[in-house]
Amino acid sequence: EGVDMSQGEWLWDMCIDTKHPDSIDCHNPPIHYDRFRASLDHLTFTDNADVEMVSKLFERTAKRVIGGMKKLVLSQLTWTNRGEKLGEALCLCQSIEEIYLSHSVLM
Repeated sequence: EGVDMSQGEWLWDMCIDTKHPDSIDCHNPPIHYDRFRASLDHLTFTDNADVEMVSKLFERTAKRVIGGMKKLVLSQLTWTNRGEKLGEALCLCQSIEEIYLSHSVLM
């Protein structure tokens, strides 16, 4: 039997962490839609036509969600190579006013 979200575990890493704005931190930096699109090459789809649809849907969602973020809290995280991913995603943050990276380590 599989694990569902009601058991408190995600079945995959979240691409956009949409926690409440007043929550303590996010689990992952937002992912740029180009990086997401590249990650689809490693996944299996029942219908290959879905790859393009999923890619376009994610891009549209990322532009709206990440582009509209006013506050980004990524505290107490240790990232290996994620500094690069964060930099890519910050390019999408059109409305950002506050970024918190306290006690985070970029490796």
